[in-house]
Amino acid sequence: MANWTITDGDYYVDAYNGSDLNAGTASTPFATISQAISLSSTNSKIVIGSGFYSDNLGNISNRYLIGDGEVILDGTEFGGIGLNLTSGTLENITIQNFPTLMSNSIYQTGKLYNCIFKNGLITGGAVTGCYDEIVGCIFENINYNGRMMYTSGTKRNFSKNTLYNCNGFSGANIFYQNNKVTDNIFYNTPVRYDLPTQSGVQIYNNNIYYLSGTTSVNLNVSGTPYTDFDTYQAAVTIDQNSQRVDPQFNNPSIGDYTLALGSPAENAGVIQTEVGSRTRGISKNGLMPELISPTASYNNVNVDGNGRSEEHTSELQSPDHLVCRLLLEKK
Repeated sequence: MANWTITDGDYYVDAYNGSDLNAGTASTPFATISQAISLSSTNSKIVIGSGFYSDNLGNISNRYLIGDGEVILDGTEFGGIGLNLTSGTLENITIQNFPTLMSNSIYQTGKLYNCIFKNGLITGGAVTGCYDEIVGCIFENINYNGRMMYTSGTKRNFSKNTLYNCNGFSGANIFYQNNKVTDNIFYNTPVRYDLPTQSGVQIYNNNIYYLSGTTSVNLNVSGTPYTDFDTYQAAVTIDQNSQRVDPQFNNPSIGDYTLALGSPAENAGVIQTEVGSRTRGISKNGLMPELISPTASYNNVNVDGNGRSEEHTSELQSPDHLVCRLLLEKK
């Protein structure tokens, strides 16, 4: 049976030791995520144990799915993964190998924390709302068609993410109007910002842009393309503390996006922390890097120890923090 570290779930799933004939408790978990979703209700918390899953999730609106360990959801079997995340949350889950994911459906105020999306296509339409918050996530080898962040009112948060070898992010309205886009790494990934024509709250800053093998960038602001980074910064009022520089990942070929010691992404964030989704020089089993743990307040938006807004309080601690705590306890 899984050794659960999250003990306040409403339903539990264990790919290796569960059964869909079980009750879905910590001691008698389900085997599939879809079974837990089908029996859950609004605001249910579904805890998923380490394992390899091939569920087609479907509608998880107003649900909270969190991985308790290394959770991999693979779309090879279905060819696509439909995902309606209206007012729902995904945390600590890897979704991979999907020709199509979330077509027109992950939008509507969904939240993503510490997730990994790799090898696939994310599609979506022009839906007001889109993601409320995306923090600490990795997008690897993703083709994207749709809006990532869209709002004409309340600021939405896209911070401390790493985008690696992604395409389509230069399309219309990827980051549209009033958003906070900070402390991200865009590596071989074109980006388009559509700024609001009316007054509003917007923060685009402390990001790193890098195209390998060239000194150019691929940025677009409200329809105007920029290939020279200095020209871009001189022409716009955003991103004045951002850089065009190689972030120096340790080993992205095996999914290790931790930063090499001496990386220019060190202390380059809004609050002098690392930029991107992973801390420097620390990997879990060499494959699954840990989140960094800053503490900050952005424009009156309080952010907790993992860069997330105050409403999200799940406790995730970095290895640095745990080692320091153990040393103190030993003394």
